[in-house]
Formats: sequence, C-alpha cells, structure tokens
Amino acid sequence: IVADLVQATVIVGATGAFDSAHFAIFLFAAAEAALYFDWRVGFAVVVSMNGIQVVATGIRLATSGKAVSFSPIESRFLLLVVVGLLFVVLSENMRREEKARRAAERAANQVANLNEIYAQMGEAHLRVDRVFDAVFAAAESVGGVLFSAILNRTTPEEEWRVVATSRVEMCPIGKPITGDFLTVDEADSTQDPRTVEGSGVEALFPCMAGADCRQLVACNMPAYSQAEEGILAVGRSECRPLDEEDENFLRALAMQAQLAIHNALLYRRRDQDFQRLKEFNKMQDTFFSAAAHELKTPLTVLGVLASTLQMTVSDPSPEQSEMFATIEQNILRLKAHTGNMLAAARLEVGDIALNQRMIDPKRVVLRSLDMLQTVLRDRDITADIKPRSAWPRVAADPDRLGEVFLNLLSNASKFAPAHSHVSVAYEGEPQEACFSVCDCGPGVPEGELERIFDKGYSGKDAGSRAGTGLGLYIVKQLVALHGGKIAVQSSSGSTCFRISLPNIELEDG
Repeated sequence: IVADLVQATVIVGATGAFDSAHFAIFLFAAAEAALYFDWRVGFAVVVSMNGIQVVATGIRLATSGKAVSFSPIESRFLLLVVVGLLFVVLSENMRREEKARRAAERAANQVANLNEIYAQMGEAHLRVDRVFDAVFAAAESVGGVLFSAILNRTTPEEEWRVVATSRVEMCPIGKPITGDFLTVDEADSTQDPRTVEGSGVEALFPCMAGADCRQLVACNMPAYSQAEEGILAVGRSECRPLDEEDENFLRALAMQAQLAIHNALLYRRRDQDFQRLKEFNKMQDTFFSAAAHELKTPLTVLGVLASTLQMTVSDPSPEQSEMFATIEQNILRLKAHTGNMLAAARLEVGDIALNQRMIDPKRVVLRSLDMLQTVLRDRDITADIKPRSAWPRVAADPDRLGEVFLNLLSNASKFAPAHSHVSVAYEGEPQEACFSVCDCGPGVPEGELERIFDKGYSGKDAGSRAGTGLGLYIVKQLVALHGGKIAVQSSSGSTCFRISLPNIELEDG
C-alpha cells in the first residue's frame, strides 16, 4: 500500500499534478489509503498527497513563464480534500459495520458454545467428573489453550489445590498453588479474569518449565459456600490480551461450571445420605426379623409356663387371679409386638404371599375381638358390630385380614377412653366391600394424619400408649396386598379407619 501511494504521488506529480492524464491513479491510491488505514491516518495521507500535488502544480506553473493564479489550485485542493474525506468517512463506516458484524458473529458463536456446554453439563447426569470434562472442553474455544484446571480451597487460610485438570502431566491433581495472583477479591466475585505471563507462570506451576506455557488466566468461580470457593485456571501458549468476548465467555463458563459442580456435589451428598439410610433400614429390618425370631420361642415357653402355673392353683385369690391375667395379657402383647416386627420385615422384602379365598369377614372380626377380650374387659370397653345380621363373603386371606382387624382394634382399644365403645361396621358396595373401625378416643392431630401409616411412626401425644409404630404400617401394606385401600378420618372425640376391598368372586378351594 505504501508503494502504491509513493508511486501514484510521484507519477501524477511528474506528469502534470492536478492536470495529469494519470490522475485516476492518484484517486485510486487515496481510496486505498482510506480503506486500509484508521480514519486519522487515512485523512492525513490524503491531505499529504494533495499537498504534494499542490507543490508540484505550483512548480509546473511557475516554470512555464505564465502568470500564476492559485485560486484554481486551492479549489482543486479543497475539492480533493473533501473527496478524500468522503472516502475516509465511507471507509470508516464500512470498517465499523464489519467490526460490529464480526462482534455479533463472535457473540453468537460464544452463545452457541455456552449452550453446547450447558447441554453437555445436563448430559453429565450430576457426575462431577463429567462436569469437569465439559468445562475443560469448552475452555479450548478461547484459543491457544494448553491446559485447564480447577483450583479449590475450603478455608481462606488454606492453600489453593488443583482438584481437576485437563493435562495431569502439566498440572498435577492435588498440587498446592500459592501466589498473590490467585487472591480473590471477596467484594467483587465477578472481577475480570487475571493474567500472569512469562516467568510468573513457572513460579506458580514449576512443572510448566519447558512446556511453552506463556500466559495463565484465572477466573473466579462464584462460591455457594466457603467450601466451594474455586478458580478456573487456563494456561495458554500465547501472550496476547484476552478480548472482551473471551473474558465474558470465561466468566460465564466459570459461573456455569460452579453451578454444575454445586449441583453435582449436592446430588452426591444426597445420594450418600440415601445409601446410608437404605443400609440403616436394611440393618433395622434384619434386626427386627432376628429379634422377632429369637423372641418367639421364649414367649411360647412363658405362655406354657404361665398356663401350667395357673393350673397348679385350684382356688386362686383375687390378687393371684389379677397376677395371672396381667402375665397372660403382657405375654399376648409381646407376641403381638414380635409378630408385627416379623411381619414388617417380611413385608419390606416382599416375603408375604396371600392365600385368598371366599371367607366370612364377620368371623374374622369376632376372632380378633376374642383375642383382645382381656384388654377390653379390663378397660370396660364394649364392641359394637354392625350390622348384626350375616355379612356377605369377600375374597381375602383370613389370616392376613385377621392381622388387619387385630391391629386396628388393638389400636382403638388403647386410645378409646375407659367405659366407652369401639365399633366395627360393614357397608356393601357394588364394586367393593367396605369396613370401618371407629373409636371414641381423642383423635389424631391434623398434622399427623398423613404420617400415621409410616413405618415406625408413633403419635407425638401417644405417651405410654405408643407402640413400635409398626401396626398401622402393616395394616396399610396388607390391605394394599389385597388390592384395597385404607383411609382415616379423625376429629376430637372420634377416629375412624375405613377399608375398601375389591369385590371379586373366587372358587372355594
């Protein structure tokens, strides 16, 4: 371009300047200068070229022996300056439009890269290692990147340490990194990326010696907690300053990386807690099952010994009769508890199969009431069965349905006031058989209604009446095994459990 400018100026000046037949060369050179150079340099070149032509024209006219009038020369000079200025203005507009277009295209590419990063992080399925891989792959788009690393420290007093890197041989994991360059401004978590160049890189990373890493860029990762304070470090093979788009990209990448890592760490903690809870539940079920099995034999022996002891006393006194009744009642309670523990453990592993057949549900209810006769008699609680006429037969396992009624009636007898009553009712529906077990107790607080069927849950106000928290859990599971549903309605002075079983016909086996 400089050669074109010199050539055009010399040729036109030597062949007549403003009057030269080659003046078009001059205009082309001026336009070329305006297109290539910044508007200040371009305008200065145009004015300089015009000045040279003024001098050449004045010399030519002075040597011709004619009278010299500078008015045409000035007019041509000003005209060509205006033309040159138009060249410069148009070229500057074109240059700025091109710059804006490139900036928009680069911004679009950065957004596309970020969207791709977000998609990759979404596909990482909350795995920290895959999140790191997506971050490092995205950092490569900055240009001239040799490696990327994520540094972390849990307290401000600790050294920064490398927790992940794209090139282990250049930046070992676990390596402590120190330096003022890494200092994070706590007042501004979004400060611009910081750079260190030349020997400063090897001072931070001695392993970089001979690796041609000329620039290190650090960008803060906004921390969600003190233990998650981090820095995204990028090593580059060139020392050119980052442009605004690259800085914005690294800042957005660091923010998104921290968010993804935060979510992944939360998921990992929750998953660890869930696994520990599963192990605890498994251990609890194993303990319940083993304890129930171990208790069954001594309870059976105690029951036989209690009966034998009662038979040895031909005419027991009232105190003795009360003692025998108390022993029998507590043995039955222990048997019920161990039975519930064993049933809960078997339900948890799906080790209960139903032996369904057409049965008389009223007989099941009466058998359950007989088992609770001592408790009901001691507290002067009466049982109402409605209707008193025969109930239609239903398809059910009599033993499992008996456990359902036994648990519900036992629960009702504990919470019903003395000298009150519990009721068991049947209501036939076309598609289902409905039963209800109600008592006159204090009721269940509204906040606990959704939890009373949870395994191991006992009401806050149960006090000494609280059991193992397994009875209602077993009831719900056994009803569900029959394909039925159970619901509870409670108010002050009344609690009703309603069971619905599907009406199906089975052949008697």
